[in-house]
Amino acid sequence: MSNKTVLEELLGQDPIDLPENNFAHPEQLIEDFKNLFHSLNKDYCNKKIIEQVYDVDMTFQDPFHKIEGSEAFTKYCADMYENVIASGFVFHKQMLSENDAFLTWTFCYSHPKLKRGRTICVEGSSEVRFNKKIYFHKDYFDGGAMLYEHIPFIGSLIQKIKGRIV
Repeated sequence: MSNKTVLEELLGQDPIDLPENNFAHPEQLIEDFKNLFHSLNKDYCNKKIIEQVYDVDMTFQDPFHKIEGSEAFTKYCADMYENVIASGFVFHKQMLSENDAFLTWTFCYSHPKLKRGRTICVEGSSEVRFNKKIYFHKDYFDGGAMLYEHIPFIGSLIQKIKGRIV
């Protein structure tokens, strides 16, 4: 099965247009957040769709980056997806309160320079805080499993180190 077929099967949907922002309920904002990440790719990443969910003054953080502002976050997303062959999120569980949420997910992607273009899947979670829009988003995942273990030479070195630790 090809990488794209695996990812299409995981997602089961094409990119969608998000409705105009009218977040009266946290549940709707989180659903729109998940829909945004189901849809993001190199052809579908622009300031307009990001700002439907994120506040202009938002902060994003993951094991590799800390980004301030929706404009910088839009550029980050566009750059991240530029050379990706296919990608997608599958959301699993979520805990939601009035102004924050915690979601678990699996992110699968394929990149021509990693793992010979085969699909890589990584489990992680997102912490989001919001008022009418998301102003804080922090992703938690294993950076080695997402990237370093799949880089030629470095990946085999990491695997040897892991083998010695166990």
